[in-house]
Amino acid sequence: MIYKFLKFLQTVFFGISYGMNRLSLRILGVKFGKNLKTLAITTIENPGAIKIGDNVWISKNVALYAHNGIKIGNDVIIAKDVSLISGDHDFSDANKKINNQGMADVKQSIVIGNDVWIGEKAIVLKSAHIGKGSVIGAGAVVTKSFPDYSIIAGNPAKVIGQRKK
Repeated sequence: MIYKFLKFLQTVFFGISYGMNRLSLRILGVKFGKNLKTLAITTIENPGAIKIGDNVWISKNVALYAHNGIKIGNDVIIAKDVSLISGDHDFSDANKKINNQGMADVKQSIVIGNDVWIGEKAIVLKSAHIGKGSVIGAGAVVTKSFPDYSIIAGNPAKVIGQRKK
């Protein structure tokens, strides 16, 4: 009986939390589809360049650096402490201090396909396009694109297997 009551309270609490987080994202200008469930996202840069599909679940402490855009497909799971980073700081002019150079002008967005799972503490960098049905292992550093149904792991990330279609 106590277990059912505690599960009920948890459901109510998370329902309110998801609703507040969706409201915050909408106010910031993030575009997202139906049934987004997200815990508190710790960092959002350039929220107007973020597009999130339907039925997406985003855990806590996720960082979305969308300088060049981030598109997340439908039915995606993003575990905690994941970073999606679609831009770079400019450092090309040695005559200028790094903190005065701003962001590099490179248009390379991140695209996460439908039905993708991104494991805890993974980092996905600019220009990476992750094919539908793929899995990115915990701690992977993704620096390039991968085809549909790939199992991706390592630093730098590489295909270590294929999911059966």
